[in-house]
Amino acid sequence: MDTLNTISISRFWNKHGVPIVWAVALLLLLIALVKVSWSGYSQYQARQANYQAQAVTAIAQSARPSYRVNDIVSANLFGDPSPKPVVKKAPKTTLDLTLQGILWASDAGMARAIIRTGKKKSELYSVGENIKGAGASIKEIRYNEVLLNRKGATESLPLLKKTFSGDRQLVTVSNPPVRALPRGSVASAKQASMKFQRANRARAPNGPPRKVRQPDFSGLDRALKKMGEL
Repeated sequence: MDTLNTISISRFWNKHGVPIVWAVALLLLLIALVKVSWSGYSQYQARQANYQAQAVTAIAQSARPSYRVNDIVSANLFGDPSPKPVVKKAPKTTLDLTLQGILWASDAGMARAIIRTGKKKSELYSVGENIKGAGASIKEIRYNEVLLNRKGATESLPLLKKTFSGDRQLVTVSNPPVRALPRGSVASAKQASMKFQRANRARAPNGPPRKVRQPDFSGLDRALKKMGEL
């Protein structure tokens, strides 16, 4: 009887032993996975229960200072600006004078004016000179007018703007007097221009330095005076 039972068990194990072993192994693995998962979930629940949110204190914002522009302007931080001088236009003179030409310069001592009194010949004047036969003196020479000092009052003598048959062309720094050339002398004018360009041509760097002559206004005064007599 015992031998029969042993043979039956051996046949059963040979037939179903391997599936039984795999089934037991899978069951043990499943139990282990469930145990590990449950342990992790328990720890997660414990951490969530013990967690307390920290109170975050709000950052106090400083109130923005309110600047008032009117107060800053009234404080006058940079001082009062210097008042601009008021330039008053001098009245036109009633004297019988004609301003025929101006040699204006930034230095008042070098400026000259060609003035004609009545029907007399033109004269060359500088600042401070008395005008012959007019009872007035030159106070200031500007680029477009001459200010006269007439018994303490300032009067304006404007520059002649139009040319008539009896008047000559205006003479200013931008319109210097040019000597009249005879008709048909274009070649002479070109030669004079080329000669002037050669004289004023820049020298080589290693050449002798050009001497700078001081301006001599005496010759210019004589030329302007002679032109006024024409």
